[in-house]
Amino acid sequence: MQPGKRRYDPFTPKSWCFWRWRPINGDYRGNFVETTAPYLLRLYVFMCQRFSVCVHWINFPDPDPDPHDHQRGFVSIVLRGWYDEEVYRSFGEFSYAVSAIPTLRRVRWFNVKRQVDAHRIIATSGKVVTLVFHGPRRREWSFFVLSKDRTFRLPMHWRSYTAGTPRES
Repeated sequence: MQPGKRRYDPFTPKSWCFWRWRPINGDYRGNFVETTAPYLLRLYVFMCQRFSVCVHWINFPDPDPDPHDHQRGFVSIVLRGWYDEEVYRSFGEFSYAVSAIPTLRRVRWFNVKRQVDAHRIIATSGKVVTLVFHGPRRREWSFFVLSKDRTFRLPMHWRSYTAGTPRES
């Protein structure tokens, strides 16, 4: 092992959990959303380094104006309700840029997303409940902001996005 590098411990609190609730009350820039319920309530039924099983209660659309990708690929099964999402086409398997023009899609039964798939929930049927199966974590979150010429969207690391770094315009 290299000096200064810690060995991965699969039993640290951050790498696994059982029956943990996580309400998400604001947008990713830290702005609190004034509602009586969080826009997303997540229950980690089980989580380990290789996979996780969650139940999501989606109360409202995504509060952020820009689409995002995910750390993990996932399969989501809709148990109650439906939601509409904007899906942004990627320019290749390993490309980091996505189309500026979304495709609208209504999700009623299930949804499959790779880590590189950018999307944004824009409408819900009220309280939507989904059962989510995540794969292993492969990357960090990104939000996709418009390029200067507005022809495609470029990724911005979530820490820069939440810090309010000026976006391209």
